[in-house]
Amino acid sequence: MNRKVSRLKKAAWFSAAFLLVVILLLWFARSTTFAYEYGIKAQQYVTMNIPKNWGVRKSFLKFADSILQWRPVPDRVEFDRARSPAGASVDYKRSSLFLPSTDNVLHVTDSQELVQALRDAKAGQLILLAPGHYLVEQRTIRIGHSGEPGFPVTLAAEQPGQAEIRLNSLEGLYINKPYWVIKNLTFRGVCRRHSACEHALHLTGKADHIVIENNRFIDFNAHLKSNGRTSGGTLHFPDNVTVRHNDFYNNSIRESRNPASPIDVVGGNNWLIEGNYIADFSRTVRGKPSVVYGAYLKGGGKDGVIRNNVINCAWKLPHQSVLDLRVALSLGNGGTGKRFCQSKDCAYEHKGGIIEQNLLLNCSNDVAIYLNKATQTRIHNNVLLNTLGLDARFAATDVVLENNLIQGRIKARDDARVESYGDETLPPGRVYSDLHQLPL
Repeated sequence: MNRKVSRLKKAAWFSAAFLLVVILLLWFARSTTFAYEYGIKAQQYVTMNIPKNWGVRKSFLKFADSILQWRPVPDRVEFDRARSPAGASVDYKRSSLFLPSTDNVLHVTDSQELVQALRDAKAGQLILLAPGHYLVEQRTIRIGHSGEPGFPVTLAAEQPGQAEIRLNSLEGLYINKPYWVIKNLTFRGVCRRHSACEHALHLTGKADHIVIENNRFIDFNAHLKSNGRTSGGTLHFPDNVTVRHNDFYNNSIRESRNPASPIDVVGGNNWLIEGNYIADFSRTVRGKPSVVYGAYLKGGGKDGVIRNNVINCAWKLPHQSVLDLRVALSLGNGGTGKRFCQSKDCAYEHKGGIIEQNLLLNCSNDVAIYLNKATQTRIHNNVLLNTLGLDARFAATDVVLENNLIQGRIKARDDARVESYGDETLPPGRVYSDLHQLPL
């Protein structure tokens, strides 16, 4: 009898000790970024390899997966879009239009008139869309003429939300000429196959001095695409582009293998991406990590500024699994082939870039900022919450960080150089109850 009692006591002590160890490990995993990050990496490895194995190894991986399911996951940071100044708005200061003389206003009431007006409009003219829906079903919608300094061609509605351009179109509006303004419109992809709705706007070649302001872009792969185009033997890239106070998001996971980053910019100097709301960008996970970026500048451009944006990696669309990797911002992305690059031999992906005063949320399976060959970069006064933090990679990357609040860590990899002044890093787990009080 005494032996039985003794065994029961030992078993009880062992169980209590085991439970205590588990509790301490779970507390450690939740309270340290290191444990949180490597918990994600372990679960990614297991998730990818279970379907590839069988027998004892598969059983072991399934057991490991069941243990990793207990891994603490930080709560999603809630964000009230209606209280945010980022994105499109009916505010008069943002939505007001410069109205030229009556002779220079092209009034549009249906899709046919819209397509024709885009071909006909000249410098100083306004294409004004009446309230309503405009369904356009053609692969590419081309413009006819350039604007001029001080006299752009403007495509707009009087107020945001009045006119919606519904695109069953691969590329949407194809802009290869300078001095155009796109304002107060909603662009919505309506293709049955997601891979058939690539872009709402495609800027290329000599599309310089474009202003994209106070619009909503919904349900595309890469809502705004920009890249170079050869003309007269020279590769030209859109420069001096402003993307201000727009919404970019999707209502569902993109069922496509194509790139699915809302703002996808390859080459181009002096881009300003300011005051936008970017959210819910992802594509279907197919057994391996799927990396998608909210916005990036790459391809050898210079002097881009990304400022005062709110990027919510998981607003209404939760992550599918740990293989669903959403990164808010990048200078460099995954790199660029030399023949597509603006800088000589792609020595850098972006030079002189500034990332400032952005709120980056819920990129919980990866970092919020990724730098790849990002030369002479400054990143300051940003808030990164529910993310792994920031990665800087390769010797061409040198970055100065100042006064950022980062839930996660700052990591320099493969000879990248990082200087940090006044940055505060927080472990995972802490949730801010009122984001609108943060210093943005």
